[in-house]
Amino acid sequence: MPAVCLHSVSGETETQNQMQTYYKHDNGTFIPAQISSEDAIAILTQSAVTNAVNKVNDIIINEVISRVKDAVSDANIQSRVASHLETVSISDILDEAVGNAVRNYDYDGVIDNALDGVDIDEMVTDRINDHLGDCNIKISIN
Repeated sequence: MPAVCLHSVSGETETQNQMQTYYKHDNGTFIPAQISSEDAIAILTQSAVTNAVNKVNDIIINEVISRVKDAVSDANIQSRVASHLETVSISDILDEAVGNAVRNYDYDGVIDNALDGVDIDEMVTDRINDHLGDCNIKISIN
């Protein structure tokens, strides 16, 4: 709804629904507009409600921000984290994590998965036969 300037410029005969000339803001200029008293009251009411809602929203937002800042300040999180990190050795944490990972690694499962479908006995036999097939064996009896 366009902005309305509620300054009357003409006095007309008074009736229950009196029409008066008001100016409304339209594209940077004020132009005369005829609106009824009821419309003027509706415009003012809508404007007042909108302003009140906006102020309440601002109050709520500012209060939430303030309370969060207070909670963070009271908790002293930053200094607690800094103090904790001063007492912790990152290398010890990494060593422990790597040690746990090595101890808990499923080597048997990985080997079984890698050898899935491979017959070791057959593979060894094939390799021996291939090697012996490539050898020249000469036997002489003197």
